[in-house]
Amino acid sequence: MRTVAEYAAASARLRYSLEDEVHRLARLVVKVLVAARELDAVVRSSTSMALLATVTEVRRQAEALAGEGFISRTPPARLSHLPRYLTGLKRRLEAASGNVNRDATLAWQVREVEDDWIASGSPDEVRWMIEELRVSLFAQMLGTDGSVSPQRIRKALAALV
Repeated sequence: MRTVAEYAAASARLRYSLEDEVHRLARLVVKVLVAARELDAVVRSSTSMALLATVTEVRRQAEALAGEGFISRTPPARLSHLPRYLTGLKRRLEAASGNVNRDATLAWQVREVEDDWIASGSPDEVRWMIEELRVSLFAQMLGTDGSVSPQRIRKALAALV
């Protein structure tokens, strides 16, 4: 049993350590929301019928990344990557307006590994590899968190079986 003084000391230690973490997470969430808002502005300004498939796909991906409940469903280690993923989607839309065929070819590569991922039971760690692949293919200048390719993703899926 704790004394009142011991409880107060433990409570103060916990409060100070959690306070820093809450502020760090709040700053990170703001970055995610700003990136999502910037992406949404680009999506809303896309009026080309040639980009309809790309815009639809980008909307779906943005919702999966930063839609309702994103904080609770995103692993803490991946939360800091969300602004980069969203910026990558924005860059994809900007680049697609100049070369729809290139975008379609790259999107096909992602869809193939995404289909393999879904068929495998959708392990979470591979989902984040696919997000990195999107950045690698559509927004290379943003950099990736490690080496990623369709072959590496398939190898990771095979290792999980």
